[in-house]
Amino acid sequence: MPTNKYLLPFILVTSLFFLWAFLHNLNPILIPHLKKACQLSDTQSAFIDSSVYLGYFLIAVPAGLFMHKYGYKKGILFGLTLYAIGALLFIPAASTRSYPFFLTALFIIASGATMALVLFLHRYLGGNLFFRESNIQKKSCKAWVQLI
Repeated sequence: MPTNKYLLPFILVTSLFFLWAFLHNLNPILIPHLKKACQLSDTQSAFIDSSVYLGYFLIAVPAGLFMHKYGYKKGILFGLTLYAIGALLFIPAASTRSYPFFLTALFIIASGATMALVLFLHRYLGGNLFFRESNIQKKSCKAWVQLI
């Protein structure tokens, strides 16, 4: 039986999408519990989502710069390390019930997930996604044209 040398990397890379989706779907569950535990107002609870989206927004460009300087493999590993550090920061944040600590942990998790995914997408979907046409873009354009 031949072994597939791409099976393990495929499983690992697919797990990146699971981690990103997990983070994105965790917030609606987390908000009411943090609101109750930290006695937050509606405005303060809105910052929970904002900290995650700020992580997405602010880290995308530095992730690209990091990749150009250190390479995509180190970038993905650094992103996953950030994700793990942010997840581990939930332990002291929960014990102290500190709202700013939770926001910081969520921001670090989102930054790590964004960094890992941006570098993965750049590497495996073929370079500059904004200026280079890939087969995926061509196929999606053809599908939209057929629908119209």
